[in-house]
Amino acid sequence: MANTVYQPHKSSLGIDANLMAVASSLPVILMLFAFLGVLASIVALIFALALSLIIFFLEKNSSLVKFSAVQAAVVNLVCGLIIVILLILRSIVYKAMIKNIIYDIYSYYWNYSDQYNSARTVRLVFLIVIYLVVLAFIGLQTIVALKSFKYTQFKLPVIGGIAEKVSEKLGKININPTNTNVPPAQPQYTTPAQGYTPPY
Repeated sequence: MANTVYQPHKSSLGIDANLMAVASSLPVILMLFAFLGVLASIVALIFALALSLIIFFLEKNSSLVKFSAVQAAVVNLVCGLIIVILLILRSIVYKAMIKNIIYDIYSYYWNYSDQYNSARTVRLVFLIVIYLVVLAFIGLQTIVALKSFKYTQFKLPVIGGIAEKVSEKLGKININPTNTNVPPAQPQYTTPAQGYTPPY
């Protein structure tokens, strides 16, 4: 993990750069909506990514803010993908377990209750794992936010390296393009005013 310390400065939005860097780390909290299902997780992921990228593109000057925003976006993406995969696996395993429930009238109560309770336990275990993953990523982003508040660029292992490469690629995107091929406007010639000659 490499740390770069910056002097206190303002972002291009007029807000202290450390506060903007901290703000870019907050969207990961949206991943707490994962318990609502796969769709809710995807929506939360999209919002988290959008918020981080908006901060990146709005910022023009501060390297601290831009890197923090991209690193947060990568963290949100990794966290969101892990959650979606776990939710899909939970659904597949749960459906596979309850599909084999025996509905024989004599053994219904015994077999149904045992297998159904086992399936519910597996679902609960998956949910606990999902929340542990979310809390782990929130913990990572909290550490990054605390470092950012002190004007320190804190690069996470692996994710930080990916964020640097993504930041370089995104930095080449100009969302306000100007045509640099247009020659500068030539000054227009104006006829000098005639001097006033008083009548005699």
